[in-house]
Amino acid sequence: MIRRLADHADYTSTAAQRLFSLITEAGRCVDGCASTRPTMSFQAALTGHHQQAVALIDAAQGQTRHSTTSRLRALLAGRKLRACARAGDTAGCDRALNEAERRLDAAVAERSNPDWISLFDQCELVRPV
Repeated sequence: MIRRLADHADYTSTAAQRLFSLITEAGRCVDGCASTRPTMSFQAALTGHHQQAVALIDAAQGQTRHSTTSRLRALLAGRKLRACARAGDTAGCDRALNEAERRLDAAVAERSNPDWISLFDQCELVRPV
């Protein structure tokens, strides 16, 4: 349910920003927060909240460091790439792109991915927004 709210909320509203903050602070679920934070980060970056976008992805990456698939880690790196690009952080872009490509290469051998991320691939990584 939280993920559905995050997918459809408008990050520019005060209520949505508060919801996103509460989700970030709670951080109770690994897969749920890992799927919600990329959406939150994407919306934050699109609305000019670049540092919040990067912080959301950093939180998701930290939370899933040892407990998720390479494909999900690639998605997080891809979202960080977009957030860093909007923030003008060239070095951050380079690091995120390298990590995303490395994680996608590793994901080829993996079979266990959450359903919602099964279509994330190289094309999705480089798709313009």
